[in-house]
Amino acid sequence: LMGVATCYVAYRIARRLYDERTALIAALIGALAYFHAVFSGVINVDIGATLMLWLSVLVYLRYEETGKTKYLAGAGAVAAVAIAFKFPGAVAIPLIGVALLTAPLGSPAAGRWIRKCAIFGGSLLLALTVIAPEWMTSIGYLIRYNFLAGVQAAHAA
Repeated sequence: LMGVATCYVAYRIARRLYDERTALIAALIGALAYFHAVFSGVINVDIGATLMLWLSVLVYLRYEETGKTKYLAGAGAVAAVAIAFKFPGAVAIPLIGVALLTAPLGSPAAGRWIRKCAIFGGSLLLALTVIAPEWMTSIGYLIRYNFLAGVQAAHAA
């Protein structure tokens, strides 16, 4: 079901940005992509992460249309679910961040980008902490050992 939902979300994004024909082609590409087709039939974190990543983009596009903060916070929460499925879902952070920084001037999403990044990031961190609180210890572990590896490499040189 998540594979079908991913194709539907890709369709909705393409329809919102382009037209009906492009949306159908986007859904077809999603349905026929080898990796997506093979792993949609089994329990796998990749399809869920992909679905949530694209869903966060769709929710953000709704924010760009309406300017309602609840959609921006929702995009952050859905991006947190993508990260909780699989860490590469974190690609949603720079994706939405760049979209916030480059919003068209006439759109409701333009301006006050620091506040908007804080809303997106805050809702992402809050949702991620509720869904998968172990991320906090994982980040500390990565920082400590990557930092120590860099210090040790510098001393060895």
